[in-house]
Amino acid sequence: MYVLDFFARKTVVTFFFCLTAVFAWSQETSRSVPISNGVLDSVSLDPAVDRPTLMLIPFAPRMYRSDVDRDVAEASQLNFQQIRGFFRLGLDNALYIEADKTMQTVRMHADDPDINRDLYYIYKSINYDFVPVPAPEPDPSETKGVKGLVHRIKPKEPAPQEGGTTLENGQIQTTPDEVERYMKTKVVNPNMFDFLGEKYQADYYLFINELDLLNAANDYRDFESDNFSRYIKVHYTIFDADGAVVASNTTGVYFSSIENDLREIITAHFPKLAALVIQEVPQPILAVDPEAP
Repeated sequence: MYVLDFFARKTVVTFFFCLTAVFAWSQETSRSVPISNGVLDSVSLDPAVDRPTLMLIPFAPRMYRSDVDRDVAEASQLNFQQIRGFFRLGLDNALYIEADKTMQTVRMHADDPDINRDLYYIYKSINYDFVPVPAPEPDPSETKGVKGLVHRIKPKEPAPQEGGTTLENGQIQTTPDEVERYMKTKVVNPNMFDFLGEKYQADYYLFINELDLLNAANDYRDFESDNFSRYIKVHYTIFDADGAVVASNTTGVYFSSIENDLREIITAHFPKLAALVIQEVPQPILAVDPEAP
């Protein structure tokens, strides 16, 4: 038992070292906003581009849903708290690396007492609404010419029905909710943006509202296979400096049930998730070299 416990602890330490190495590398190559004692330092910007500052706010630990923890625990020799913590850090690292390509960043997932107090203040200043996923915007190419004509005369598919309980002909009728929903940030303390803006001077705030790792099999027969689909789902809301919502939605990627090594899940799939989320943040207009071919 002692030998097994020793190797389990060694696995955790080794994995934590790997994640820390990634974080250290990202800090070494960083253009993020320097902070001393939680206060913004002066920073030299690229003269050709005024990089906006993005604050990354990780999901609260309670906002984590997973169908895969048992399998990941067996493959990675980690407990629930460690799995959740590493997924939380891994997603924050991936978002940081992606955002750092075009923006300055302020990370609220940090081993710093002052930043941790501010993160706790943020969590106390918000709540969540479970709302329908926004309808996708129509493709402009689908509304022009012959395509547009076909598009307009094509019968519309029936919209998903919202669930609920009603009384019909004296009988209670319960309708299942077919509408896809996600967690959206609701600010309950409007002073939060004034406080954060003065201290960190962020232009945008990216809230990761929830992280889900879910089985995506269609029916029980899919589970009989050793290889069925799973889905990593990220709920997010982006605010500007004034507290107006810039974007709010959910996105995700599929992965296989045979992928249970936590480190491999993070390295293979979290960068894709990060790219999907960061593209929703307003990007700076890059300067164009007039002499470039």
